[in-house]
Amino acid sequence: MTTQTSMPFLEYSSKYWGAHEKREHSTQLISLALQLLQEYDGHIPTQLIFGSGEYSQLDEVATWYPFSGLHCASFFGIVDIVAALTKMGCCDTNGQDLLAHTPLVWASKKGHEEVVKMLLGREEVNLDKPDNGGRTPLSYAFMGGRVGIVKILLGRKEVNPDRSNNTGRTPLSYAASRGDKACVMILLGQGEVNPDKPDNKGRTPLSYAAGEGYSVVEVLLGREEVSPDRPDHEGRTPLSYAAGEGCWGVVEMLLRRKEVNP
Repeated sequence: MTTQTSMPFLEYSSKYWGAHEKREHSTQLISLALQLLQEYDGHIPTQLIFGSGEYSQLDEVATWYPFSGLHCASFFGIVDIVAALTKMGCCDTNGQDLLAHTPLVWASKKGHEEVVKMLLGREEVNLDKPDNGGRTPLSYAFMGGRVGIVKILLGRKEVNPDRSNNTGRTPLSYAASRGDKACVMILLGQGEVNPDKPDNKGRTPLSYAAGEGYSVVEVLLGREEVSPDRPDHEGRTPLSYAAGEGCWGVVEMLLRRKEVNP
Protein backbone atom coordinates (compact mmCIF):
# COMPACT_ATOMS: atom_id res chain seq x y z
CA MET A 1 0.00 0.00 0.00
CA THR A 2 1.22 3.51 -0.76
CA THR A 3 2.24 5.34 2.40
CA GLN A 4 -0.08 7.94 3.82
CA THR A 5 2.52 10.72 3.68
CA SER A 6 3.19 10.23 -0.05
CA MET A 7 -0.49 10.76 -0.90
CA PRO A 8 -1.84 13.34 1.56
CA PHE A 9 -5.05 13.99 -0.40
CA LEU A 10 -5.92 10.29 -0.33
CA GLU A 11 -5.43 10.30 3.45
CA TYR A 12 -7.56 13.43 3.90
CA SER A 13 -10.37 12.28 1.62
CA SER A 14 -10.46 8.82 3.23
CA LYS A 15 -10.74 10.27 6.73
CA TYR A 16 -13.11 13.16 6.11
CA TRP A 17 -15.32 12.47 3.10
CA GLY A 18 -18.12 11.46 5.47
CA ALA A 19 -17.99 14.82 7.23
CA HIS A 20 -18.13 16.64 3.88
CA GLU A 21 -21.05 14.52 2.70
CA LYS A 22 -23.09 15.36 5.81
CA ARG A 23 -22.35 19.05 5.31
CA GLU A 24 -23.16 19.15 1.58
CA HIS A 25 -26.16 16.80 1.69
CA SER A 26 -26.96 17.11 -2.03
CA THR A 27 -28.84 14.57 -4.17
CA GLN A 28 -25.97 14.41 -6.64
CA LEU A 29 -23.44 13.73 -3.90
CA ILE A 30 -25.60 11.00 -2.36
CA SER A 31 -25.98 9.39 -5.79
CA LEU A 32 -22.20 9.39 -6.35
CA ALA A 33 -21.60 8.00 -2.86
CA LEU A 34 -24.06 5.18 -3.42
CA GLN A 35 -22.39 4.21 -6.69
CA LEU A 36 -19.16 3.75 -4.78
CA LEU A 37 -20.56 2.20 -1.63
CA GLN A 38 -22.62 -0.49 -3.35
CA GLU A 39 -19.35 -2.20 -4.29
CA TYR A 40 -17.25 -1.12 -1.34
CA ASP A 41 -16.29 -4.50 0.11
CA GLY A 42 -12.58 -5.11 -0.05
CA HIS A 43 -11.25 -1.79 -1.34
CA ILE A 44 -12.09 0.75 1.35
CA PRO A 45 -8.76 2.11 2.76
CA THR A 46 -9.56 1.29 6.37
CA GLN A 47 -5.95 1.83 7.42
CA LEU A 48 -6.33 5.48 6.45
CA ILE A 49 -9.75 5.91 8.05
CA PHE A 50 -8.81 4.48 11.42
CA GLY A 51 -5.17 5.55 11.52
CA SER A 52 -2.86 4.07 14.17
CA GLY A 53 -4.05 4.58 17.77
CA GLU A 54 -6.82 2.25 18.85
CA TYR A 55 -6.30 -0.23 16.00
CA SER A 56 -2.51 -0.07 15.84
CA GLN A 57 -2.34 -3.87 16.08
CA LEU A 58 -3.86 -3.93 12.58
CA ASP A 59 -1.60 -1.29 11.01
CA GLU A 60 -0.34 -3.78 8.46
CA VAL A 61 -3.88 -4.55 7.28
CA ALA A 62 -4.55 -1.99 4.58
CA THR A 63 -8.14 -3.08 3.98
CA TRP A 64 -10.48 -4.82 6.40
CA TYR A 65 -12.35 -7.30 4.28
CA PRO A 66 -15.28 -7.45 4.43
CA PHE A 67 -15.88 -3.81 5.35
CA SER A 68 -19.03 -2.85 3.47
CA GLY A 69 -20.46 0.46 2.39
CA LEU A 70 -22.95 0.13 5.22
CA HIS A 71 -20.10 -0.28 7.72
CA CYS A 72 -18.50 2.84 6.32
CA ALA A 73 -21.68 4.96 6.30
CA SER A 74 -22.46 3.82 9.87
CA PHE A 75 -18.91 4.66 10.96
CA PHE A 76 -19.32 8.24 9.66
CA GLY A 77 -22.94 8.53 10.77
CA ILE A 78 -24.40 9.38 7.35
CA VAL A 79 -28.10 8.77 7.92
CA ASP A 80 -29.38 9.22 4.36
CA ILE A 81 -26.83 6.82 2.91
CA VAL A 82 -27.48 4.23 5.62
CA ALA A 83 -31.19 4.51 4.81
CA ALA A 84 -30.57 4.14 1.07
CA LEU A 85 -28.21 1.17 1.41
CA THR A 86 -30.56 -0.74 3.74
CA LYS A 87 -33.52 -0.04 1.47
CA MET A 88 -31.60 -1.25 -1.58
CA GLY A 89 -30.60 -4.41 0.28
CA CYS A 90 -27.11 -4.39 -1.21
CA CYS A 91 -25.34 -4.76 2.16
CA ASP A 92 -25.70 -7.27 4.97
CA THR A 93 -27.14 -5.32 7.90
CA ASN A 94 -25.65 -7.87 10.30
CA GLY A 95 -22.37 -8.21 8.40
CA GLN A 96 -19.19 -8.29 10.48
CA ASP A 97 -15.81 -6.81 9.57
CA LEU A 98 -12.34 -7.97 10.62
CA LEU A 99 -13.12 -7.21 14.27
CA ALA A 100 -16.61 -8.72 13.90
CA HIS A 101 -18.07 -5.22 14.23
CA THR A 102 -21.50 -4.86 12.67
CA PRO A 103 -22.81 -1.54 11.29
CA LEU A 104 -24.81 -1.18 14.52
CA VAL A 105 -21.65 -1.59 16.59
CA TRP A 106 -19.94 1.21 14.65
CA ALA A 107 -22.92 3.53 14.97
CA SER A 108 -23.18 2.83 18.72
CA LYS A 109 -19.46 3.18 19.26
CA LYS A 110 -19.26 6.51 17.40
CA GLY A 111 -22.38 7.95 18.99
CA HIS A 112 -24.52 8.29 15.85
CA GLU A 113 -28.01 8.15 17.37
CA GLU A 114 -29.96 8.67 14.16
CA VAL A 115 -28.11 5.83 12.44
CA VAL A 116 -28.78 3.58 15.43
CA LYS A 117 -32.50 4.39 15.19
CA MET A 118 -32.42 3.72 11.45
CA LEU A 119 -30.80 0.31 11.89
CA LEU A 120 -33.13 -0.63 14.73
CA GLY A 121 -36.01 -0.08 12.34
CA ARG A 122 -34.87 -3.11 10.36
CA GLU A 123 -36.41 -6.37 11.59
CA GLU A 124 -33.42 -8.45 10.54
CA VAL A 125 -30.87 -6.47 12.58
CA ASN A 126 -29.46 -8.40 15.55
CA LEU A 127 -29.37 -5.83 18.36
CA ASP A 128 -27.27 -7.94 20.73
CA LYS A 129 -24.76 -9.50 18.32
CA PRO A 130 -21.31 -9.72 19.96
CA ASP A 131 -17.97 -9.02 18.28
CA ASN A 132 -14.76 -11.04 18.63
CA GLY A 133 -14.37 -9.86 22.20
CA GLY A 134 -17.96 -10.64 23.13
CA ARG A 135 -18.85 -6.94 23.25
CA THR A 136 -22.29 -5.90 22.00
CA PRO A 137 -23.56 -2.57 20.63
CA LEU A 138 -24.81 -1.80 24.16
CA SER A 139 -21.36 -2.52 25.62
CA TYR A 140 -19.76 -0.02 23.24
CA ALA A 141 -22.42 2.58 23.97
CA PHE A 142 -21.60 2.32 27.68
CA MET A 143 -17.85 2.28 27.07
CA GLY A 144 -18.17 5.55 25.17
CA GLY A 145 -20.67 7.16 27.53
CA ARG A 146 -23.27 7.42 24.74
CA VAL A 147 -26.24 7.98 27.05
CA GLY A 148 -28.74 8.63 24.26
CA ILE A 149 -27.87 5.40 22.48
CA VAL A 150 -27.85 3.49 25.78
CA LYS A 151 -31.45 4.55 26.40
CA ILE A 152 -32.48 3.65 22.85
CA LEU A 153 -30.97 0.15 23.05
CA LEU A 154 -32.30 -0.55 26.53
CA GLY A 155 -35.76 0.22 25.22
CA ARG A 156 -35.63 -3.00 23.21
CA LYS A 157 -36.42 -6.31 24.91
CA GLU A 158 -33.88 -8.17 22.73
CA VAL A 159 -31.00 -6.37 24.44
CA ASN A 160 -29.48 -7.96 27.54
CA PRO A 161 -28.22 -5.17 29.86
CA ASP A 162 -26.17 -7.59 31.97
CA ARG A 163 -24.45 -9.57 29.23
CA SER A 164 -20.79 -10.35 29.92
CA ASN A 165 -18.09 -10.18 27.26
CA ASN A 166 -15.24 -12.68 26.85
CA THR A 167 -13.42 -11.26 29.89
CA GLY A 168 -16.55 -11.38 32.01
CA ARG A 169 -17.06 -7.62 32.06
CA THR A 170 -20.57 -6.22 31.87
CA PRO A 171 -21.85 -2.82 30.69
CA LEU A 172 -22.08 -1.79 34.37
CA SER A 173 -18.44 -2.72 34.88
CA TYR A 174 -17.41 -0.41 32.02
CA ALA A 175 -19.65 2.43 33.14
CA ALA A 176 -18.33 2.16 36.70
CA SER A 177 -14.70 2.10 35.56
CA ARG A 178 -15.32 5.35 33.67
CA GLY A 179 -17.07 7.00 36.60
CA ASP A 180 -20.08 7.54 34.37
CA LYS A 181 -22.77 8.20 36.97
CA ALA A 182 -25.55 8.74 34.43
CA CYS A 183 -24.95 5.36 32.79
CA VAL A 184 -24.49 3.61 36.14
CA MET A 185 -27.84 4.94 37.34
CA ILE A 186 -29.55 3.84 34.12
CA LEU A 187 -28.19 0.31 34.48
CA LEU A 188 -29.04 0.02 38.16
CA GLY A 189 -32.61 0.78 37.16
CA GLN A 190 -32.68 -2.39 35.08
CA GLY A 191 -34.05 -5.24 37.17
CA GLU A 192 -31.91 -7.92 35.50
CA VAL A 193 -28.59 -6.20 36.20
CA ASN A 194 -26.44 -7.71 38.96
CA PRO A 195 -24.57 -4.74 40.55
CA ASP A 196 -21.99 -7.03 42.17
CA LYS A 197 -21.24 -9.31 39.22
CA PRO A 198 -17.53 -10.20 39.07
CA ASP A 199 -15.55 -10.53 35.84
CA ASN A 200 -13.09 -13.31 35.02
CA LYS A 201 -10.53 -11.74 37.38
CA GLY A 202 -13.06 -11.55 40.19
CA ARG A 203 -13.29 -7.75 40.00
CA THR A 204 -16.69 -6.18 40.52
CA PRO A 205 -18.01 -2.82 39.27
CA LEU A 206 -17.29 -1.42 42.76
CA SER A 207 -13.69 -2.62 42.56
CA TYR A 208 -13.14 -0.79 39.24
CA ALA A 209 -14.81 2.40 40.43
CA ALA A 210 -12.90 2.38 43.74
CA GLY A 211 -9.56 2.04 41.98
CA GLU A 212 -10.26 5.18 39.96
CA GLY A 213 -11.62 7.21 42.87
CA TYR A 214 -14.99 7.83 41.26
CA SER A 215 -18.08 9.13 43.04
CA VAL A 216 -20.13 6.25 41.62
CA VAL A 217 -18.68 4.22 44.52
CA GLU A 218 -21.27 5.88 46.74
CA VAL A 219 -24.03 4.95 44.31
CA LEU A 220 -22.93 1.31 44.19
CA LEU A 221 -22.58 1.13 47.98
CA GLY A 222 -26.20 2.17 48.21
CA ARG A 223 -27.24 -1.19 46.80
CA GLU A 224 -27.75 -4.04 49.29
CA GLU A 225 -26.48 -6.61 46.80
CA VAL A 226 -23.04 -4.96 46.60
CA SER A 227 -20.38 -6.35 48.92
CA PRO A 228 -17.99 -3.52 49.91
CA ASP A 229 -15.23 -5.96 50.91
CA ARG A 230 -15.41 -8.58 48.15
CA PRO A 231 -11.92 -9.71 47.08
CA ASP A 232 -10.92 -10.51 43.52
CA HIS A 233 -8.94 -13.59 42.49
CA GLU A 234 -5.71 -11.97 43.70
CA GLY A 235 -7.24 -11.26 47.09
CA ARG A 236 -7.51 -7.52 46.52
CA THR A 237 -10.60 -5.71 47.79
CA PRO A 238 -12.09 -2.39 46.66
CA LEU A 239 -10.29 -0.77 49.62
CA SER A 240 -6.99 -2.21 48.40
CA TYR A 241 -7.46 -0.66 44.96
CA ALA A 242 -8.57 2.70 46.38
CA ALA A 243 -5.63 2.84 48.80
CA GLY A 244 -3.17 1.70 46.15
CA GLU A 245 -4.18 4.55 43.86
CA GLY A 246 -4.32 7.15 46.63
CA CYS A 247 -8.07 7.67 46.29
CA TRP A 248 -8.49 8.90 49.85
CA GLY A 249 -12.11 10.00 49.54
CA VAL A 250 -13.09 6.48 48.50
CA VAL A 251 -10.89 4.99 51.24
CA GLU A 252 -12.74 7.03 53.87
CA MET A 253 -16.09 6.06 52.35
CA LEU A 254 -15.24 2.36 52.50
CA LEU A 255 -13.82 2.52 56.01
CA ARG A 256 -17.16 3.85 57.24
CA ARG A 257 -18.70 0.48 56.32
CA LYS A 258 -18.54 -2.07 59.15
CA GLU A 259 -18.24 -4.92 56.64
CA VAL A 260 -14.89 -3.63 55.40
CA ASN A 261 -11.81 -5.23 56.96
CA PRO A 262 -9.02 -2.63 56.86
